[in-house]
Amino acid sequence: MIRGAEEEDGLWGLFVNVTATIGTRRGETCALRWEDVDFKSQRVHIRRALCKGVNGPVEAKLPKTGRERTVMVGQAFFDQLRDRRQVAGWIFTGGQNVPFGEAPWHPDWPGHRFASLMRRLDLPYTLHSLRHFVATQLLAKGMPVTQVAQFLGHKDPSVTMDLYANHVVDDVQRMMGETAASLFKRRPPFRLIDEEAR
Repeated sequence: MIRGAEEEDGLWGLFVNVTATIGTRRGETCALRWEDVDFKSQRVHIRRALCKGVNGPVEAKLPKTGRERTVMVGQAFFDQLRDRRQVAGWIFTGGQNVPFGEAPWHPDWPGHRFASLMRRLDLPYTLHSLRHFVATQLLAKGMPVTQVAQFLGHKDPSVTMDLYANHVVDDVQRMMGETAASLFKRRPPFRLIDEEAR
């Protein structure tokens, strides 16, 4: 998916990569500014989300949980951002008849563009599927639910459990059942060899 987005446009590929890596909601990704990215400490500060305003224009608000969060991300993530690094301003800007640097992407636009990408790649995913993937992979690797909830910006870890962990639990239960069944494979029944058949 990321490679497919990069083939269309480098900045669009970066948007998909950022969303997939840190599991942000699309409005949170659209709202990222260069000053939110701390290259030295390898942290991304998620301070706001863009959403449609009541009267039409886009508004910047606190993320859905009502509070900011900071996520630590690995070096490879920052290496990809470094090529486009700016001192300040919106990370995802320009296009859609808007000059680069003047306004961030509207939060609806990436959803529509991602749907178009999925049709082209013949895949059944939505932009939110990237967030789901991050959550389930972190949980499957044994990360504590409380930490995954904090990473994703959930107010309550029970939200993370309800939305994502149950899928992981089902997969783990299925693997455990298959493993247990393989421990006691049935062997062919013991047969006495008929003396005359020898």
